[in-house]
Amino acid sequence: GLFKRHFGISRDSPEGWEAIGNIARFLGQYHQNGVFQNTPRLVRARLENGVMRYSFDDFDRFFGTFIDAGVNANIQGGNLMSRERRKGATIMVEAWVEENGQPVLTRIPLEDPRSRAFLNSYLPALYLHLRAKGWEKKYMQGVMDEPTELETEAFAEVAELVRKHMPGVRIVEPMSLRLNPDFLSRHID
Repeated sequence: GLFKRHFGISRDSPEGWEAIGNIARFLGQYHQNGVFQNTPRLVRARLENGVMRYSFDDFDRFFGTFIDAGVNANIQGGNLMSRERRKGATIMVEAWVEENGQPVLTRIPLEDPRSRAFLNSYLPALYLHLRAKGWEKKYMQGVMDEPTELETEAFAEVAELVRKHMPGVRIVEPMSLRLNPDFLSRHID
């Protein structure tokens, strides 16, 4: 992805981790107060008796690198849903799913039942991990960048899953003031 395109290295390589360390030290010197990463990309999944389990080693290494470098940061967990910027675009979830007996990270439509299965397994696992690290107060979860009036139902549904599985974790979301004020008061705090 991005590391390969900009730096010519894999983020998971020793050189990639060195670059992350350099970026973290730079941001720490300039008092950066937030670190953003779509967290499903930082976990590894495995199947145990048909149940998806998650390893947070890279998650800890990534965010820990910034914290150790002095970035007194909010950990921003990226958005759980995305879509192309065109009317009627399908809402997608980046999810760990089973394909041919193996866990694969892929983008699937929110309507796909596997997206809810992923969110219902991943969010509680992430929350337990954040609590074990003492990071649950630093962590903020994105749901969807600037949902439109047509996307508020999907936003509300997934925000409710975050509330259910990650009690007390803040939701960070850019919202349009054109959205219904009643919707905003019920789903954003």
